[in-house]
Amino acid sequence: MSDAETPVLKGTFTILFTDMEGSTDLRVRMGDAIANEVIRAHDVLVRSCLEMVGAVETKSLGDGFMALFPSANQAIEASVSIQRAIQEHNQSAPDKQLSVRMGLNSGDVTQLPGDAHGTAVHAASRIADKAQGGQILVSQVVRDLAGTLGGTRIADRGLFWLKGFPERWRLFEVLWRERDHAGHAGSDTRAASAAAFDPASPRAIGPVVGRTGELQVIAEQLAQTAGNGLRAIVLEGEAGIGKTRMLDATADMASELANPFWVLDVSADEELRGPFLLFRSLMTSPRMSSIAQQAMALEQLDRAQEALTGRSPRAEGLSAQEQMLRTFDEVATAFLALTRERPLALMLDDLQWADEDSIQLIRYLVRTIASGPIFLLISLRPYSDSSSGGASKLIADLDRMRVTQVLRLQRLTRLETGELLLSLLGAPVDESTLQSLHTRSEGVPFFIEELARAYRDTEALQLIDGTWTMTRLSGPAVPSSIQSLVERRLAQLSEDCRLRLADAGVLGRRFRLSDLSRVLARVEGGAATPDWQLGEELRNAIDLGLIVEEPDGSRYDFAFSHDQIRAALLGSSSRHRIRAIHGAMAETLAEEGRTESLSMLAYHALQAGDQALAVSSALDAARAAIDVSAPEEAVRLIDATLPAASEPKDRIEMLRVKDDALAVLDRGMDRLASLAEMTALTTAVSSPALDAEVKLRRASAARASQDFDLAADLARAVRTAAEALRDQRLELAACLELGQAITTCPIGEGYVPLAEVDLDAAEEAFHHALTIAREIGARSDEA
Repeated sequence: MSDAETPVLKGTFTILFTDMEGSTDLRVRMGDAIANEVIRAHDVLVRSCLEMVGAVETKSLGDGFMALFPSANQAIEASVSIQRAIQEHNQSAPDKQLSVRMGLNSGDVTQLPGDAHGTAVHAASRIADKAQGGQILVSQVVRDLAGTLGGTRIADRGLFWLKGFPERWRLFEVLWRERDHAGHAGSDTRAASAAAFDPASPRAIGPVVGRTGELQVIAEQLAQTAGNGLRAIVLEGEAGIGKTRMLDATADMASELANPFWVLDVSADEELRGPFLLFRSLMTSPRMSSIAQQAMALEQLDRAQEALTGRSPRAEGLSAQEQMLRTFDEVATAFLALTRERPLALMLDDLQWADEDSIQLIRYLVRTIASGPIFLLISLRPYSDSSSGGASKLIADLDRMRVTQVLRLQRLTRLETGELLLSLLGAPVDESTLQSLHTRSEGVPFFIEELARAYRDTEALQLIDGTWTMTRLSGPAVPSSIQSLVERRLAQLSEDCRLRLADAGVLGRRFRLSDLSRVLARVEGGAATPDWQLGEELRNAIDLGLIVEEPDGSRYDFAFSHDQIRAALLGSSSRHRIRAIHGAMAETLAEEGRTESLSMLAYHALQAGDQALAVSSALDAARAAIDVSAPEEAVRLIDATLPAASEPKDRIEMLRVKDDALAVLDRGMDRLASLAEMTALTTAVSSPALDAEVKLRRASAARASQDFDLAADLARAVRTAAEALRDQRLELAACLELGQAITTCPIGEGYVPLAEVDLDAAEEAFHHALTIAREIGARSDEA
């Protein structure tokens, strides 16, 4: 039947797209034979479910299906039956697992034999792209048409951008898995989450996660203290890593032993300083008074307090040195009095900020009362205050006495971040939410807690069907608690060091001293500062742990320990200064002329406002990425820089390169969306040759999207244009495209005709292409 005689039907349908995930990976892992068996099982399962529910039209898409239904309820019923059939298959064949994602939309459809077209069809395909394996996503119109579905619920998943559509779409998930007591679980987890973030709740400080080994070491040291005397643990870690949580967990552990400890704790203040301030705070605390009363040591405590405050009558007439020793002795006597009744756990938090007198007192205590049952737990940050001050001498003393272990707390893994969120929120988070929170927090427990609190308070994080899900594309701004923590650390920098560090932050999360030196020479004039001198100027930041050295062999010298630090520094720099640094870096990279630096050059030129350099370098970088089989990187580069391209010729070239990358990725629908702008630009520049090229690209994209009629029509138009232009190479390409649009040839199965195929037309196109190839010597096309 010719194209003119092909029946065309129009109507309103609900469109279902299914897509089997991981088919390529399946072939790589299991080989073609087993993969084909799994795919055939998938096809049989899906087809049988579609036929059983009553699909009006079904089309195989290779790794999935498109089906039309007269009602939304039927389409949802079909999608649920497919997922449950696949679930049963996976349980019976664990070595041949299937994972299918689905998308549904309703709207007007142009129906052809074996195919369907229309905006509603494209939207359904895009919705399926947003789903994950095992997930059924539907549009707002499907949800509204479906009404009630008995035991099946539909949950709001928020707004999403669909490729090729100018507005965001609200998508919903069909909750097809059977869950018992879902309502009770929801109320319980909401209550648990509220308790976790209630400042008055005992759970306000998050649980200890990912520290099993460290807690085991602490438990062993506590057990040895009663019979062996002084034992000490030093906890090292950056701000927010969870040192205070470990102290709290240790306090609970020591208090709950069969032979419980007296537990005393005190935290050094970051800003306040004064003679014996740390021990004055400790010895005058209500907790200390209560323990001294129970241990019948109030007299010794009173004497220690008098000595610490300089009011001891026994110190009159003594020299300053003798008064100091008398104070040390009084405090030591008070501690020994406490240990007559029970062993003592003394926990000192943030010791890097302790006053020097208190540090000296601790050093005295560990020497003079080491035989007593005392467990000492010290937390500090591994920065200059502890590495060059009294705290380092204290740790050296403990090390020489062989009574201490140093535990360095690391950031949480992605799995541990999920465990912490589960404890805080009372229910698990979905995979995308976990990835977002872990990436943004970089595994720092305090950041994880504060971000989760902010997301929850702004309702960007919602409990849906027992799982916490991010329902917005972007979360709230960085919580003030995190900003305050970062600013307190930056406040310890000298002004010169902070300025240098802010300049380095413009270069990126990681940077080289040589780049910073050359950039500063361009911006400030004068000779370049030697790398070693710049390193010394940044010493303050290194000692405070704001930047860390990169490992040997790295291209870079330093990296910011957390991106929030870099963001805070950039926020305090002027826009003019930032643009100047970007511009100087772009000039430096342009002079080097290295291919591997092209993407960085494009970024810095774009930030500096040099649109021409940004566009040209992005194009070069994208072409280089395609050459080394990195088409995703090419697409990212073009998308990032395209807004800066104001000239039509530049935008056309960028869209051309992007289309080349998308063609490698075989993303036909994305190509059609991108080529829509290229078509409009072609009309503006009025170039017949360019118009023909764009149509040829659209034909290829349409064929990749399995819209073979559109591909054939465009290829015929290009062939006609090529004949008029007398461009044989273009005519050759058009004939090849036309032949491929009319017939499909899956590898290994021979030519498979479609319902609307005219094999004579395909043969003529291929024959003409062969003739042209021989005429112009295009041997690859001839083959």
